[in-house]
Amino acid sequence: MDNKQLIKGLSVVMIFLLVSVSFSSVVSAEIVKEENTLDKIINDLKTKLEDIETNDEVVAIFNKALIELEKINLVDNQVVEKIQRLIKIYSENPKSGIILVTGELTNISQFNLFQSWFLMSEHKLLDLIFVTNDLIFVIFFIWFFEILPLTMGLSFIFPLNLLNTICVGYTSVPPYIDIDAPANGWIFSTNPNEYREGEFYGQLEPIWIRVSPYRAHLYYPGIVRFSGINIGNFFLGVCNYININTSRP
Repeated sequence: MDNKQLIKGLSVVMIFLLVSVSFSSVVSAEIVKEENTLDKIINDLKTKLEDIETNDEVVAIFNKALIELEKINLVDNQVVEKIQRLIKIYSENPKSGIILVTGELTNISQFNLFQSWFLMSEHKLLDLIFVTNDLIFVIFFIWFFEILPLTMGLSFIFPLNLLNTICVGYTSVPPYIDIDAPANGWIFSTNPNEYREGEFYGQLEPIWIRVSPYRAHLYYPGIVRFSGINIGNFFLGVCNYININTSRP
């Protein structure tokens, strides 16, 4: 290999490295920009809802937040339209049983319709997975929590959280390691319009889950039949029932 070929090869490598570094920088910058924009949308939403007065104002604020999230490609148009249709039902009849809800809370967990039914039933089959070596239970667990929701088509027909249960806060179950983890942050809901900030627990019957052979948690349901979007600790949508408080039930 002569010097010209060597120089040509090194040039190609340098160009590739420069392009790679530039692309990585652009991607990183876009991620930071997206996060900053999301924070701004959430903070603007929070500020406006702190002193809200009428239902019309709430509806306008919710719809604007959805449009802003769509603009930065965090929510697609199909999802926005579905949520806006639910918001429209509320705006036309605030007593329809639909509650608008949004907030940013730590230590929240969401369970879909099937998981909620399973975990809140009396069968307690989930615990059997950790105390038995029976392969049937393991297969059932994987099927129920992973395969069944997909085969039902919900993940494809509705690319958003549909009729989920949101658990607000959790604690450990004695005699396991002592954990007390309330949800911390802010939440706004309608019927009546109420903005709250602080530490919260769901007030419905706790969901008992063994998270390992040596640890179990109690999760506290507080928002029932939630349909909407969830980005990290932030959520926005509608529900049918909400019951949270500053103390454990």
